[in-house]
Amino acid sequence: MKCISKNYIFTTIVLSFILMQSCKKEELPVLSTSSITNITSTSAIGGGNITSDGNSDVISRGVCWSLEPNPTTKDSKTEEGSGDGQFVSNISGLDAGTTYHVRAYATNSVGTAYGADMSFSTLGEAPECITQPATNISPTAVTLNGTINANHVTTSVTFEYGPTSEYGQTISAVQSPVSGNSITNVSVSITGLAEGTTYHFRVKAINSIGSDEGEDMTFTTSGQAPEATTQLPTNVTTVTATLNGSVNANQSSTVVTFEYGPTNAYGSTVTVTPSPVTGNSSTVVSAGITGLTPGMVYHYRIKAVSSLGTDYGEDMTITTVGQVPIAITQQASNVQVSTATMNGTVNANHLPTVFSFEYGLTSSYGNTASPASNQVTGTADVRVSINPVGLTGGTIYHYRVVATNLLGTTYGDDVTFITDEPFSLSTNSVTGVTYNSAVVGGSIANNGGFAISSRGACWSKNPNPTINNEHTITGAGEGSFTSPIKCLDEQSTYYVRAFATYSGGTVYGNQESFSTDPCPIVFNPNLTYRTVMDLDGNCYKTIQIGDQVWMAENLRTSRYNDGYLIPNVTSAVEWSELCYTIQNEDGEVPAGIGAYCWYDNDSITYENEYGKLYNWMAVSTGKLCPVGWRIPVLSELTQLKQDLDPFTNTWGSYVMETGNDHWAVNPFPEGIFVTNSTGFTALPGGSRATNGEFSRLGQISAYWASDKWWFPNWAYRLTIPFHSVSSPSMTSSQIGDGLSVRCIKDN
Repeated sequence: MKCISKNYIFTTIVLSFILMQSCKKEELPVLSTSSITNITSTSAIGGGNITSDGNSDVISRGVCWSLEPNPTTKDSKTEEGSGDGQFVSNISGLDAGTTYHVRAYATNSVGTAYGADMSFSTLGEAPECITQPATNISPTAVTLNGTINANHVTTSVTFEYGPTSEYGQTISAVQSPVSGNSITNVSVSITGLAEGTTYHFRVKAINSIGSDEGEDMTFTTSGQAPEATTQLPTNVTTVTATLNGSVNANQSSTVVTFEYGPTNAYGSTVTVTPSPVTGNSSTVVSAGITGLTPGMVYHYRIKAVSSLGTDYGEDMTITTVGQVPIAITQQASNVQVSTATMNGTVNANHLPTVFSFEYGLTSSYGNTASPASNQVTGTADVRVSINPVGLTGGTIYHYRVVATNLLGTTYGDDVTFITDEPFSLSTNSVTGVTYNSAVVGGSIANNGGFAISSRGACWSKNPNPTINNEHTITGAGEGSFTSPIKCLDEQSTYYVRAFATYSGGTVYGNQESFSTDPCPIVFNPNLTYRTVMDLDGNCYKTIQIGDQVWMAENLRTSRYNDGYLIPNVTSAVEWSELCYTIQNEDGEVPAGIGAYCWYDNDSITYENEYGKLYNWMAVSTGKLCPVGWRIPVLSELTQLKQDLDPFTNTWGSYVMETGNDHWAVNPFPEGIFVTNSTGFTALPGGSRATNGEFSRLGQISAYWASDKWWFPNWAYRLTIPFHSVSSPSMTSSQIGDGLSVRCIKDN
């Protein structure tokens, strides 16, 4: 019973299940669309998952796709068999860079069901390209370069090129077509280009999606105009030279020459070695030229010519050797009384050269001498010399060397030497130096048998004075002698040499130097004018009073200003006879002989203090004062008074020396002070009467005027007496009297 029950129960359950199944309704399948994977430019992987067959077996399944949403099986599709569950479909035949919609589908007896719409885009874009610099540039060929990214799409690559940015020619890249999604180098070599020409080019890429073009770039084929550089010459001789330069042919065959000539217009041409020049580097070239002129300056430059143009190097010059000779005079040697060796050097400067020596007493020379062999060659300094004879002892000679070749003559500098003196002459040490004078002299120990015609001393502020400078003459013959020199500048350095003149010329002693003292007399500095010198060499201070310029010292000359000596008369009898009269058609006329003396005929005691005393006949010559000076006329003496004191007669105090060094007694009344403010420094030199007697030294200053008085044999004078400063007066003296003289400067 129990067994029957169990079977019964099982049978009942099975029948119930079959009954339930046979009673379900059939529907569309239920499914989903899988995510799209493995997307390429033309394919992808899709699929779906059928979760219910809708109570009806799935007889067909797959994916369908379209450019529009919600594609159906009427669009492109795959078929992946039957049944439910998951499935995978390979989608192919797609267009690159395109967006697609896709759905999974499942078909049963009821119909076709779809999963959700999904979209995706295939890989692939328009290509990207970049133009790269050209390489392997030659005169007629080049390699064009670029880079391409095909962006997943097969891409055709070309290069455009031409003489302008319009290009005009196209060539495919060697790597075309290009695919993938990375940067790909592309290139192409082109030939048949024009040398030395600039070309434009760019890379261009095209795929199914679009195209791209690289930037425009340029290149220039090699073979530009040549570059030429002139270089320094070598191997220069008198008539030949090697011209040098360098040329870069810049890839074009280039003919190279040198142009040369005496100016930068050239005129001659020579082809270089090597020529023509090729390549693209600097090539050294040269050319030898001949037939040049010695010592000439030539211009030259290099010239390079190719099909692309011409270039010239800079102008340069070359001087052929063989210039005028170089002559240098050197110091004489082996100097003796009558001969010396004259020396020099001569550089022939490559050309045969002859030389000689010019010599003489001046730089005009006058004599020429040369040795028997007087030709010099080569380029070295050659020592040359000559030994003339018959020179004069103790004489300065000038000489120079002279050199001549076919290009010209060169003179050496003038050089001097002094032949040995024929006798011994020395200069004494300088003594008695004051502010404007000194005592010099010399000693001739041995005359060497020569008669000495004159001797003395010469001096200058420059070394080595000669008789062309200031000098004295102190007799003749040998022995010792002294010479006072005067009219020097105070506080100045002088050089002095004794000299002796004989038939052979003038010789000089050793040089001595000395410096003068400062002037011990201080005049009013605003009135001091300058110094003046007479023919004896006496120097006089001068002063200016008003518009007049006066000597500030009494005249001491022994010569008229034309050089004639004034007689020095010491005898009283002779002095008295100097003045006489002559008879002419107008009757008796005063006349006489001009003369001078010192007070008491004592030059040592009185000359330097008071000067000389002159009679009026010496005054009347008009030649007593130095040239440019004269004896004052009466009106000028009157003007002197007017300039100093026109209203009183005390003007003597302005012109008299102060103190009692020379005036015999104090001549000044109480309240009157002698200032000598003018610097005139009137001194009481006394006078000499016509009868020859001397008187009144220390008591009067008496000065001649050049005017005759109204009475015969009398002339005007200015008298400044010692007994009163109030009585300087214009008086007169006999023309035979001896009075002091003050000169006035000509206006």
